[in-house]
Amino acid sequence: MQSNWYVLRTKTGHEDRVRSQLENKTGCLSVLLPKTEVMVTRSGRKKKLLKPLFPGYIFVEMELNDNFRYEIKNTPGVINFISCGNDPIPIRENEIKYIMTLVDDGKIPLMETTCEVGDIAQIVNGPFMGAAGVISEIDIKRKKIKVAIDILGKQVAIDLDYDDIKSS
Repeated sequence: MQSNWYVLRTKTGHEDRVRSQLENKTGCLSVLLPKTEVMVTRSGRKKKLLKPLFPGYIFVEMELNDNFRYEIKNTPGVINFISCGNDPIPIRENEIKYIMTLVDDGKIPLMETTCEVGDIAQIVNGPFMGAAGVISEIDIKRKKIKVAIDILGKQVAIDLDYDDIKSS
């Protein structure tokens, strides 16, 4: 029987636990949990964390049979296979290779923002917290947004991180 890659839906936040449990199962040939580095602000400090690139999903290479499928579905934290009806859908080989190449090369896609130039943004972190301004520039490579705010009757442009603003 030929092995294929499948996608498992897991409880969000349980991906690492599920991955380690699946790696110990004999029917799993490979388990892939691609991660990306994100900046998180906690207690006023910025910290780099590794977070799943696809929260709530894990890629598993295996030879699919009914017994093993039942065992996987009953693994704590696993919700189900991504499937069509009752049949799990295998991922095409070129798609999984592309994801592996991104992970190996460290070329995880940049985090994108839903904001656009001209949008009103509320600043939620930093010394200007609570101020509102107009987005004047978005630098996707640096993950920075320039917001023009009014200080003492003058427009001042300040550089902020994506997570420092909330777009209206």
